Amino acid sequence: MGVYATALWLMGRDDALRELAAPESDSQALAQEMLVIPHEHNPPQ
Repeated sequence: MGVYATALWLMGRDDALRELAAPESDSQALAQEMLVIPHEHNPPQ
């Protein structure tokens, strides 16, 4: 991971690493979180 971070920094694209690590960029993780959050319209049974 350090090699990738250094390569991105050398290319002037170290902002891409922040984008990659941003939780809001991970749609799969967000979808999984939505499954475990209790919904007001669907009370637990």
